[in-house]
Amino acid sequence: MSTIDLYQVLRQIPNVTDDQAKQAATGALQQARLSKIEADIAELKVFVRIMLALQLLILGLLLVPLIP
Repeated sequence: MSTIDLYQVLRQIPNVTDDQAKQAATGALQQARLSKIEADIAELKVFVRIMLALQLLILGLLLVPLIP
């Protein structure tokens, strides 16, 4: 549901002012954005961990010939 749709639904509720509807619709949109950002960060953390593990594996393979 878009912000405009949510705003229009909220305006149909008795005793809800125009300002209250705008604030509620904007707040819902911001919450959705924050949720997406959090999911993106979690996905990035997994990627970074995988890359670190691969780098450590490569380092270990490069060091094997140096062990007497």
